[in-house]
Amino acid sequence: MFLEERLKTQQAIPVIIEFFKILSEAKEENISQEIKKKLKDFVHTLENQLNIKYPSSSNSNNEENRDKNIKSKFQPYLLIMIYPPSYSDHSETSVQFTLEAELLFEKRNRDGINKIYKRISIELAQEIPNNESKETIIIPVKQVQCSLNQIPNNVCKFITTTNEKYLFRVIPHKKMRIELFLPINYLMNLEPIEMTEISTGIADELICIGYEYKITVRSLDRFTISKSDYISTLSKNWPTLMEVSHKSQEILGKLCNEEEEKEKDKWIQENYFEYIENIEDDFNWIEKDIYLNKEIELNNKIGIVLICPQLKSKKNKNDIAKLFFIIMRTGFPLALWIRDGYFEKKELLKILTLRNLSDLDRLRENIKELRGIAYGKKQEKEKYLGYHLGFFCDNPNLIPYKFLPNKQELIEPTY
Repeated sequence: MFLEERLKTQQAIPVIIEFFKILSEAKEENISQEIKKKLKDFVHTLENQLNIKYPSSSNSNNEENRDKNIKSKFQPYLLIMIYPPSYSDHSETSVQFTLEAELLFEKRNRDGINKIYKRISIELAQEIPNNESKETIIIPVKQVQCSLNQIPNNVCKFITTTNEKYLFRVIPHKKMRIELFLPINYLMNLEPIEMTEISTGIADELICIGYEYKITVRSLDRFTISKSDYISTLSKNWPTLMEVSHKSQEILGKLCNEEEEKEKDKWIQENYFEYIENIEDDFNWIEKDIYLNKEIELNNKIGIVLICPQLKSKKNKNDIAKLFFIIMRTGFPLALWIRDGYFEKKELLKILTLRNLSDLDRLRENIKELRGIAYGKKQEKEKYLGYHLGFFCDNPNLIPYKFLPNKQELIEPTY
């Protein structure tokens, strides 16, 4: 009774027994073997009397191992939200943007439906001044404020923190996909974040994040503007993209040679994509909005491709913003564009192939490779398509928790 009422460990074992057990197994030379044997016998007698069972080392780490096993089977996504500054301050270099990130794990069930297993809000270590000691202290923060020029650096911090804290030795870091939620007005104004360098973890070697990870741009405004139809139009059109992907797989299985595949590439490019190769001086966004809505509704278009060399021109800045607004408004799930420079349409068509559309991850991989090729050219990288390529893929089923309707309960996996 005395032992049963004494202080116990987390495994409900009396501390005094745990203490004797540690002594009996100690390697110190000042404890004789005879004393160790007596302690072992004494501990063994008490264990039998109280029916004590010690968890094995594998059981003690059971929950941690189970979590690692689950994560290794899931697809990790890092969703990074970039909120614009207050519209009262029009400076493009000193105003403060707000960044936050969420890591989630997704798995496709047997019924073909993707389910979210776990969501984690990513915290960054931030230094703040301590007025009393005149030193800085480090605190974890979920939101980071920074200038426009500091956005790429903070995106890298979120990526590094996620890898070190949640993926290290569990999931290969390259498996993580990164989705950037950007305001429409900054889809063209931001320098290519994909070209930002990040440490490889080996010596001082650096690599651009656009080659290390599959990065997708998404619309922040779709979820922050209080109009539910911007989300519903995307939700309505997303299944069409999935149907085209499935159809592409079926066609590939029936092809006999390379020539047939090229013909089918051409067929899918002509029938499922809309192309804008010039923005006229008298650009009428309402006419374009009406036209694109009809193309989606009547012809099942799934994507839009912008091949306009003047996209980054300040002269067309307002027209470009309206064009991206139309993409969001009409609910196109896919979009490709060239931020700057002159590239022929056929260069973009090489991306929109039957094989790439049969598996969206293959499409992401292709774009990642193009960015890597550009980065590898260093001083001449701006001559390559991968440097200027914008890629938009808006999955309505893969969104941050704060944007979920009614903050739905998270879906746990079934085993």
